[in-house]
Amino acid sequence: MGPAAVAALLGVLVTHVDLASPFRDVANAAPAAAPSPASAIANNLAGLVICALNLIAIALVLLKGRLRLVLDLWIVVALLASLVDAALNTLSIERFTVGWYVARVFSMFAPGVLVCVLVWEVTALYRQLADEHATLIRASARDALTRVYNRSYFDEQFREAFERAVRSGRPLSLVMFDVDHFKHYNDAFGHLHGDACLGAVAGALAATLASALPAPGGFVARYGGEEFALVLPDTGADEAAALAERARAAVEQLGIPAPAAGGLVTVSAGCATRDAIVASSPNALIEAADAALYAAKHAGRNRVSHAGASFA
Repeated sequence: MGPAAVAALLGVLVTHVDLASPFRDVANAAPAAAPSPASAIANNLAGLVICALNLIAIALVLLKGRLRLVLDLWIVVALLASLVDAALNTLSIERFTVGWYVARVFSMFAPGVLVCVLVWEVTALYRQLADEHATLIRASARDALTRVYNRSYFDEQFREAFERAVRSGRPLSLVMFDVDHFKHYNDAFGHLHGDACLGAVAGALAATLASALPAPGGFVARYGGEEFALVLPDTGADEAAALAERARAAVEQLGIPAPAAGGLVTVSAGCATRDAIVASSPNALIEAADAALYAAKHAGRNRVSHAGASFA
């Protein structure tokens, strides 16, 4: 509010003080009668119109914007500067006085400041918009229930990871997890407990991945229902199997009671790895990990199975 207050004070000053009077030529012994400020105003209709337009514009900005934004504030400052300029020219009896030059300097300075503030304000708004857009993108990539990445994120990022592995000749491993007997768990404890169970399992998988210091690009995603996917770039078959085993043990160590045999919630896992020799497709690697997962379930659940050292 400081610049607006200064501009308002200047406006009051020029309407009540004759800035030209100290600089009149007092050397003339018999000077001609100088026109009064009232006659100067009456003879300068254009100045009156400009002052009126500025006052109307200021009123509109105050009524609509209510100075909520920095931009509104500086628009008022520019309008007040224009009002001061018009008032000084209307009230000044002599044209080239100090008051006239003050008005010119102020009228040139205020629009320049306004342009700078406009640029700053627009830049700040775009930066805020970019930050909110990035936040929205991150939120849309997360599963609302488990807070790990969702299926859409998996589909996009896994395809890109596979393409990078093909170009670089580096291995890429995929581990598919499935919560054992989850339907029975839901039937026994209800869907609210089932949701909490899925959240705990997802947290254990994510914590295991984080503790393993994986290669950049590794992530956990909810593939669907009670099934999760662990994507491991630059990770061979043996490393992926070892990590899957640690994740399986971490879920078992949660100690979540279950109605199934063993009395605890467990997961089964299937691993598949694309190595530097054999080229394949993303869907083929997913099918291989799924096949290994179902092999683990058929073998008794709560275990890890893998589709060989590599898969085509």
